[in-house]
Amino acid sequence: MTKDQFRARAYGCYVSGFKQEVSTSNAVDTPQAQRYRRYLRHRLESWLSQVPRNAAIADLGCGDGMLLRVFQEMGFTNLHGVEGSPEMVTKCRVYFPAVEQGDLREYLRSKVGTFDVVVLFDVIEHFTRAEAVDLLDEINAALKPGGLLVMQLPNGDSPFANAVFAADITHETLYTRGSLGHMLAIGGFELLAVDEHSPEPVDFSSGLRWLGWTLMRAGLVLCHRVETGGRSSGAYTRVIRAVARKR
Repeated sequence: MTKDQFRARAYGCYVSGFKQEVSTSNAVDTPQAQRYRRYLRHRLESWLSQVPRNAAIADLGCGDGMLLRVFQEMGFTNLHGVEGSPEMVTKCRVYFPAVEQGDLREYLRSKVGTFDVVVLFDVIEHFTRAEAVDLLDEINAALKPGGLLVMQLPNGDSPFANAVFAADITHETLYTRGSLGHMLAIGGFELLAVDEHSPEPVDFSSGLRWLGWTLMRAGLVLCHRVETGGRSSGAYTRVIRAVARKR
């Protein structure tokens, strides 16, 4: 079986075989999904506060449309999406009928100089390194000068990285903050910031999680200093977000 054949079969049953929570509930609008969207709005706003609300934004691998909902709730109006999984596209089109189904790179080739922001959440890890360079080249070409690339991906600097990386059989490459910066530079981007996917103390339960994570994180920092004598990347959560600018 070739890699393309494997991917076609894996993504053909991506919801029913893996993302069961999407197929068994309207995951775009459950209370848990609403809380997660509020969390992302808060975390992303500082990166996008200067972006006009009519800016052209493309969500590559838009899944069930959750992130498009986040941008919609932030006031953005010019939203686009593409997704390779037919099952995911069906879910997404409930809220965003115009999203396209197809290959991300083919989609980008028809959009040269179109977008102000490209979103790549939980996508780049599904490609080999060589494929990721090709993808970043296509994203770079699709962005306007100075355009932004907003990403989320597993964090190789986390001691918990393998739990999320190995959970999806279509994952190919694990990045640290440093290797991500290098990959982005190859693709013609400047890494601007990295954000941990950490709890926020918005109520009693999340406050306890935040306190527990703060203590755990301090222990991880100490362990790293003991082992290496220096600092790590500073990002320890199993998932991170990053924003980069087209050079």
